[in-house]
Amino acid sequence: MRTSYLLLFAQSSRALPSLPWVQQWFSLFQQYTHDPYECLSTESTIPQFLLDTGHPWIVANQERLDNIPDAEAFLCTLSNTITNHSQQSEIVASDGYGKFQLPTDLFQYLKISNGDHQDRRFAYPNAFCRLHEVQRCPRALHEVKFLDINIWVSDDKFAMKWYGAPEPKPIPELSTLFGDVLESMVNLETLKWVIHSQYDTLLEKVFRARGLSLPSVKNLEVSKLAGYLISHCKNVESVEARNDYLFTGHGYQDKCGVGCPLLPALAAAPTIKRVALNGVRWMPRLLPGKCFRIQ
Repeated sequence: MRTSYLLLFAQSSRALPSLPWVQQWFSLFQQYTHDPYECLSTESTIPQFLLDTGHPWIVANQERLDNIPDAEAFLCTLSNTITNHSQQSEIVASDGYGKFQLPTDLFQYLKISNGDHQDRRFAYPNAFCRLHEVQRCPRALHEVKFLDINIWVSDDKFAMKWYGAPEPKPIPELSTLFGDVLESMVNLETLKWVIHSQYDTLLEKVFRARGLSLPSVKNLEVSKLAGYLISHCKNVESVEARNDYLFTGHGYQDKCGVGCPLLPALAAAPTIKRVALNGVRWMPRLLPGKCFRIQ
């Protein structure tokens, strides 16, 4: 009987868009009553990863795009793009209101993060679902130039307080998916990579085993634990490093001291011209014979 009441309330909550707390409750209800790695469909056919960018064009045209039977296919198909003299992509809309003028930067910046949204997304399942969406979108894979990965993972105590459930553990398919998507981004220039957990250690092993190669990446913004990415970007010229902390219920805990693998990775990279060590502890003897500019 209680389950019937919950399901009845969940169905009715869809019809109450004016109550944010109802939408938030329904989102949490879905997370806790489904497999967290089951990517639930939404009322909009616009890919969630594109909505997450907050691009002004998407915000302004979301209502029109939602009237298209399959906005994902409409936006993501490379063959739909026609470059005109105004340096925009002109695509004929199917909603009966003429043409859409897609800005050329629509897919140039993509962000996969669970820390910027009010719907309290689990860290790894959110990354898994957003990466799957990107993988299904040829235009995103072809046009993205800046990829911002920020996976915010808390300890179980804080997760229980914030989500009402512990964070799901990463699954092996997620590591494979990361590699597949990254290698498909043929024009990626800047990779920002911050994963607040020891998941970086696992990804390091997976990427090394598959021989991950990202030759188009010229700029890296990484945490201290992600120095391993440098060796996979053979043409990297700029590295910006930052301290990496694990958030607990008692504050932030520094996860890595002066012995982190970031500095040896910098020393071994011949193409680097600029390094910014933002608060990272280091000593000159750890970077022998290097001539790049340190900020």
